Amino acid sequence: MYLKLFVLLYADDTVVFAMSEETLIQSLNLFSNYCNQWKLGINYDKTCLDDRANRHCHIRIENHRIEIVN
Repeated sequence: MYLKLFVLLYADDTVVFAMSEETLIQSLNLFSNYCNQWKLGINYDKTCLDDRANRHCHIRIENHRIEIVN
């Protein structure tokens, strides 16, 4: 499977872009794997999902539920 990961990096923050919920989940899993490989941590308290489409999705990264914000 080939998936392009679109991210915006600034200092110690990362933004992940995706066009669908499925692509977002795949991208977040790839990002999580990358962080694990390089011994980088993800601050799950600061991790959130902008849900402008109000789909009320429930997304998890490594058993951590991602907060939904408007």
